Amino acid sequence: MRTRGGGGGHPDELLRDAVARVLARDVGRLPIVSREEPRRLVGYLGRARIMRARVRLYEEENLRERAGGARRAARRRHRGCITSAPRPVRGGATLV
Repeated sequence: MRTRGGGGGHPDELLRDAVARVLARDVGRLPIVSREEPRRLVGYLGRARIMRARVRLYEEENLRERAGGARRAARRRHRGCITSAPRPVRGGATLV
């Protein structure tokens, strides 16, 4: 199989390298060929799959950020929480 601008990608290739090749060639699909048998097509990487992978990455990052933010907020709430024992403050008042 011959593609415009040279060979295709490989199954063990990083997504960012394959995306760079798609963009450089201005093609909609990158054929994925076997390293052992470069003439054997094993699949293709299209723009829709690239977008799905990027969306999944952004969703995972968003979940991690939200989980991290919730943990930080809980620590802040815990540090500033009012305990059951009264604490004296200036001026003689007591916080309960």
